[in-house]
Amino acid sequence: MTVQNVSASTLVVLMDSYESSRTLRDITDSVFNHIDFICFKKDSERVALLKEKDGIICSVDSIEYEQYVACLNTIKNIRGSISAIALSSRKETLVKIAARLRANFNIPIGTRDSVATLFVDKYEMKKRAIEVDIRTSAMVQATVEEAILLIEKTSLPIVLKLRNETGSKGVHILRSNEDLKIIEQLDPQDYLIEQFIDGETYRVDGIVQNQQVQFFVVFHDYPSCFDFFNSRINLAELLVSDPKTRFEVEAISNSVVKEFGYSNGIFHLELLKNKKDGKFYFLEIAARPGGGVARKLMVKFGVDLMIQMIRIDSGLNPEIVMLPEAVYMGGVWVPTPDRNRTFVFDSINLPGKHKYKTLTEIEAPPAGKIMQEYDTISAYFSSNNEALVKQEVTQCQQMLKATYRSTAVSNKSVVDLRSDTLTLQNDGMKNAMMSVSVGDAAYGEDDTVNQLEDYCASFFGKEAALLISTGTMANQIAIRAHTKPGDEVVTDASYHINYYESAQTAAIGGVTLNLTHANRGLITVNDIQNAIGSKPRGSMYAKPTLIFLENTVNVSGGAVLSMDELRAIKAYADLHSLIVHIDGARLLNACIASNSRPHEVAAYADSVGMCFTKGLGAPFGAVLAGSRDFIEKIKVYRKWFGGTLHQVGYMAASALYSLDENWEAIFKRDHEHAKLIEAELLKVVPCKQVSKVETNIVIVDLNGIADDKSLILDAMKQQGVLALPWNGNTIRFVTSRNISRDEAVAAAAIIRNVFLNFTSNH
Repeated sequence: MTVQNVSASTLVVLMDSYESSRTLRDITDSVFNHIDFICFKKDSERVALLKEKDGIICSVDSIEYEQYVACLNTIKNIRGSISAIALSSRKETLVKIAARLRANFNIPIGTRDSVATLFVDKYEMKKRAIEVDIRTSAMVQATVEEAILLIEKTSLPIVLKLRNETGSKGVHILRSNEDLKIIEQLDPQDYLIEQFIDGETYRVDGIVQNQQVQFFVVFHDYPSCFDFFNSRINLAELLVSDPKTRFEVEAISNSVVKEFGYSNGIFHLELLKNKKDGKFYFLEIAARPGGGVARKLMVKFGVDLMIQMIRIDSGLNPEIVMLPEAVYMGGVWVPTPDRNRTFVFDSINLPGKHKYKTLTEIEAPPAGKIMQEYDTISAYFSSNNEALVKQEVTQCQQMLKATYRSTAVSNKSVVDLRSDTLTLQNDGMKNAMMSVSVGDAAYGEDDTVNQLEDYCASFFGKEAALLISTGTMANQIAIRAHTKPGDEVVTDASYHINYYESAQTAAIGGVTLNLTHANRGLITVNDIQNAIGSKPRGSMYAKPTLIFLENTVNVSGGAVLSMDELRAIKAYADLHSLIVHIDGARLLNACIASNSRPHEVAAYADSVGMCFTKGLGAPFGAVLAGSRDFIEKIKVYRKWFGGTLHQVGYMAASALYSLDENWEAIFKRDHEHAKLIEAELLKVVPCKQVSKVETNIVIVDLNGIADDKSLILDAMKQQGVLALPWNGNTIRFVTSRNISRDEAVAAAAIIRNVFLNFTSNH
């Protein structure tokens, strides 16, 4: 979400809710010069307590659009301009009015009029859901007269509801002929006749940012919002604690906000879980918090949906609060200020409204104890001192972190983030592999291999290419072809040929490595010059022959060499008669990150290698591309190294398929998933301990978090996420094509929560 430049400007708040009003000034004073209000006349005195000294209060008699336009014109005439219109209300009518005002007064931030219109029209909502394949019940629009005729021909039960009514008003379930009498009393409006689905209703309240759900809470159905207001319902009794259900609901929520074009705001979503098939069905969505629940969420989770709605409407980023899984397991721990006693509560009323005596007092749990054992315990503060309550809630949240143990949020047993070499072949690739005819590649008679090599030569803008068994073999063959024993290869200490292949390089290539120690492995011309200049030169010494690059840099979390630096290195190499080779095991990731084509990157190297078995997902192989002379030369070394291939067209077909399968979109998605993991980690881990994510690799330094990385790896494994123990006290996550968006979201939440537990304990 882009934060607008709203300095020296005016915010107008349409207000009929005061639960969050005390902190309204806190979030806007540093941004807006003026905060003005439009409210009902009967509320003017209460709003006067909120306004700044010169704030304008404009009142209306009723919820009529024209009255709000008149008020806004009055404010605009005084202020000169209006920068934002925010809403502090749960009324969908006001949501629509606010959106219309923004359109009328050319205010670009806040809920759009098209979205607000869609969200108050139950027919259009259902129609949109059907169009974008979101599961929902069958329905038809009808007048009262048409409804009578249709229902007479339809088997009961059936649902009848007003097309443009908010919430559950005007909703009737007709179960028998006796219920049909209700129709005779209906007003002549448009109605929906919907398929009746026997099941349980779930309510979801949350925050969406950039069409991605950032915070959400799932409730079982409750009779009335007034039961929340009057504390007749305990929040813990309604919270959905089953992680699989919450994972499914989060996925549906993301689909709905994306397909309905809802970019930024608060939402209240209702779903129905069918008893017969166990699947969720979309009912409706609103661009506001659910009735009665906002106050309870503030107390239990520290998330004020009303304030977040005002922030988003004002062009500010919402304050996303991390929810430890323990809050779903029942009570919340609240110690007394002296920490001698600990209370558990599931809901309290706002300070000053009511006073409750403590219902239950228990001993504090041992560190790490699951709260599920206490999910029926409730307690209330006896004090109405607001400062004390805030202090205790803060302490409560701190204790939650210390006692938290995460539960799985994924409905898949394992999300494997150890490496992109773990990708499995899809049906399309398997079919491609089995549909080709093969020959003996050693004789040049395998047409599919020949086709792949021609394709790769063109792909990298080189004269020729050669299929190689593995990426490591490709590296060693390239070194052997470009050098002779005793030559010097300039490379970085972090690159694969030093980190993992130094033995092979010495034994097979017979060369010496002159190592740079570039920041994140991003070698520069200066690094190369310094390395070459660090040794004596002459006929009796090792001769620098080859500059060996790696792009992306695996050890440094997929760091990408810039096109400018590649260009400079090649120019330096040409000037000093040096050869440049790129180990491009993950070269296509570098292309996506640098917005470059493969041939553009390869243009700054004499030869280039690429692996088919990583992000491309093929089961076998790598390729080397370069001049025709180079390829003829390496055919000899491939033979020497035991890499001659015969009926390998099946494998070549898998590589061709992956290169034709819109690899750009797949790699972009992998990068997005890695950024998602990075974002969740940065909520709980210091920034300097998470590698900068440019491609599909995330590396986390565990110093100060866990002395033994196996503890974190085991904790994630128990929740269904696998990561790789990495160098020193680090671990690595790698995203790949087999991981869906929903799995990435779920895995990121698990990773975040596991790290939250460890960082809290430290």
